[in-house]
Formats: sequence, C-alpha cells, structure tokens
Amino acid sequence: MGFIIKLVRGIINFWVSSAALIVLYFADMAAVALAYSIQEKIPVIEKAARNNFLIAYILPAIAIFFVSLVFVKINQNHFHLTLGKIVFRYLALMVLLVGSVVLVALIGYFIWSVLPENAKTMIINIVGAPFGFLLVASHGSILLIPLIIIGYAAVFCVIVPLSLIAGFGAASFYEKLPNILKIAVKIASVVCLVLFVKYLVNVGTTITDDDIFNRTYTTKKDAAFLEKLHKQGFDFEGKKMLPYLVKYGNAPDFILEQVISYGVDVKACSEECFDWISLKKGKFLIEHGADPNVRDTFDGKPFLFEALEGLRHAEICS
Repeated sequence: MGFIIKLVRGIINFWVSSAALIVLYFADMAAVALAYSIQEKIPVIEKAARNNFLIAYILPAIAIFFVSLVFVKINQNHFHLTLGKIVFRYLALMVLLVGSVVLVALIGYFIWSVLPENAKTMIINIVGAPFGFLLVASHGSILLIPLIIIGYAAVFCVIVPLSLIAGFGAASFYEKLPNILKIAVKIASVVCLVLFVKYLVNVGTTITDDDIFNRTYTTKKDAAFLEKLHKQGFDFEGKKMLPYLVKYGNAPDFILEQVISYGVDVKACSEECFDWISLKKGKFLIEHGADPNVRDTFDGKPFLFEALEGLRHAEICS
C-alpha cells in the first residue's frame, strides 16, 4: 500500500512540476518581453547598445534570472527537483517543440505529394492570385514571412528553453552560496548597478554624430539643440551640416539661416548642397551665396542644373 501511495505522489509531483515548468516557460517570455518594452521607453539604453550590443541583453538577462530565482525557491519548498532534472525536462521540451515543427512540415509535404495534380492546380490558382497581389503590394517583403516564422520558431523552441536552463543554473548556484557570499554578491550587484547607471548617464549626456545626424530639424526645439552644439564648439562646416539639412533633414529656412549664421561658407559647400534639391531650396542657397556654376567633374554640367533638371525645375538656372 505504501508503494502505491508513493507512486501516486510521484506521478502527481511529476505532472504538477512539469506544469509549473511550462508556466515558467511562458512567464520567462513575458518577463523578457516586459524587459524589452521597458528598454524601448529608455532611449539612452538603445543609444548605449549601439556602442556595445551586450547592453541590449542586460535587462532581459536580469528578468530571466529573477524569474528563475523565484522558481528555484518554489522548487526547494515543493517539488525538490534537482538542476539535472530541470535541465533534462527543458531539453525534452526543446526536442518536443522542434520535433513538432518538423512533424507539421513533413505532414504538410506528405499531404501535398499525394494530392492529385488537378487539386494542386486548383489550390495554386486560388492562392496564387491573392499571393501575387500581396507580393506586388508589399514590394516583395512578403517573401520574408517564412524567414520571420523560422526566426520566431527558433526563439520559442531553442532560445527560450536554453535561456531558462542558464537562468536556473545561475539561480541554483546563487541559492547554494553561504550567506556571507550572498551578501557579497548583493553588494557587488549594487556596485555594478551604480556603475551601469553612471555609464548610461554619461552616454545620455554625450552628444555623438549619431545623435546629430539621425534626426530632423524642423522646430524651435531643434534650433535650441543646434545652438547648444554651437556653444560646445561643434564644427558645422567640417561636419557638412548644411548639406545634410538641405538634402536629408527637411529643414525649414530659419534652421538653415541659423546654421549659416555660425560661419558656414555656403559657397564652399555648393557641390554637396546641389544634389537633388527642390526649387525653393535652390533659390534659398543662391540667395545666401551658393555658387550656381559649380560643375560635375564627370560630365561638366553644373550640379544645380543636373539636380533641378531631374526635378523639372531647370528654369532656375536662367
């Protein structure tokens, strides 16, 4: 009788603990999604990640660790699973998920192979017209959908289980540490957090070329930003700020006049400015000293004429 009770308890414990691991699987994805959504609301982290790609994974890694730590504590009190059993079950889950995807693909291939030719032709005709329309409407980007599906499948079937295994390993190792070492780890974590925040503050207050040339300049707030750059000694002429504003920044005249007032030689940067500009911008530049006769070394035509010829505004050259 005692053997049967133990067997029943073992079966119940197995299924309950397995269910808890499945719940944790989805909790892990939710925690990572929350971490990434928080990061998106903190532009300085994205800016720091451009300098060091590992920055983008810090918050998700912390989220996985804390989710795993919660389960490790629950496991100690209720399930008593060893780390090896947890790893084995997640590896089994990973194999099951990958196998399911492969099985679905094989079943689909088998069904397609046994279909009569007229049925295949009918399906192609039914699906082909909408697919062709979507292909044209999306400019071919619909062809990326299979790659996106494969990417998500890889995340759900491989990356999430592996990340949980790593999180369990770290959390289990932490829980087995003596109290004195746990205190040391907590102190080290606080120090690292302070240094990380300090680094983010430095990144956030440092203006880089990416900050300057990955934005538009259309408002008074943007004008104040340009004034701040001027006070910091930014080289507007050497960095070719005026050509950028003319060609890519969609800047209004008052912004261009502000940059010119900082000593930018409009005539010297005529060649960079006269590159597929509008009629209005062409007149503005000429009025502020641009050379309308600067020529293309390739065919000898004036740059301004070539630009406006492409826009059917060649009359400005007269």
